[in-house]
Amino acid sequence: MVDPLQTWELTELLRRVEQEQDEEELSAAVQLEQSAIPLLQRLRGETGSEIVLRLGGGHQCAGTVKLVTEDAVALRSHDQNWLIPMSAVISAQVGRIPPALPPRGIERGSMRTVIRQLLDTSVRADLVDGSVAVGTLQEVGADHLVLACGQTLELVPLGALLILNWREPQLIPRRPSSDQVS
Repeated sequence: MVDPLQTWELTELLRRVEQEQDEEELSAAVQLEQSAIPLLQRLRGETGSEIVLRLGGGHQCAGTVKLVTEDAVALRSHDQNWLIPMSAVISAQVGRIPPALPPRGIERGSMRTVIRQLLDTSVRADLVDGSVAVGTLQEVGADHLVLACGQTLELVPLGALLILNWREPQLIPRRPSSDQVS
């Protein structure tokens, strides 16, 4: 004859083992999901928050995340605005692990889309070699900026851009609604 107490104990033991296995599987699934989250999606979760970006060449930019595109982050601090290509970012210092917002929150288009909205604006371009180009943004090419610097034009490859800085009351002039995914 089967002892009902033994049967109950065995059933309870199996239930605990299944529960622990489910928790392990859930934990593994969560880790797998988190491992697929790109940095830009994490930074999108910081929109409106203060962060510090450490950049190549020992530069740092601290400010409020205002915009995240496919390949850049825009920060604002007081009257300064920075557009920073992700290729220049070494690390991001945040106060918490930011939630990963869905990709639909990321601006459609690239850094070039944002830069085009700054045409005729006076900008400062900090370059990866430590030099600086200052001028009025005249044009955005496929892979470069054209700055009017006095009597000359300076062509700046986007790949050489570390930080694009400008002083305007608003972060970015009006954005066409077609640039943003709803």
